[in-house]
Amino acid sequence: MKAVHVFCNLISFNEEEDTNVFSTLRILRNNGLPNELFPFGEDPFGNYLCLFFNEKDVTVVFWNHETNQIEKVSNSFLDFLNELY
Repeated sequence: MKAVHVFCNLISFNEEEDTNVFSTLRILRNNGLPNELFPFGEDPFGNYLCLFFNEKDVTVVFWNHETNQIEKVSNSFLDFLNELY
């Protein structure tokens, strides 16, 4: 059975916003976020949905900030969007 995750919000690309993708990436890199992950969204508990880049493709993963565990959510960003409800 596939795990269910809660998607709270997208992280802003506007550098003038208090919370934006650039500052979030900088903070998370200093707290153990692997270089292959790029956060784009959050859950209500401080975990992140990220794009995972590897040699073959880009998938969507869930990164638990407390355990540093990564779990695949979708095979692509398009699949991720289609799975939202």
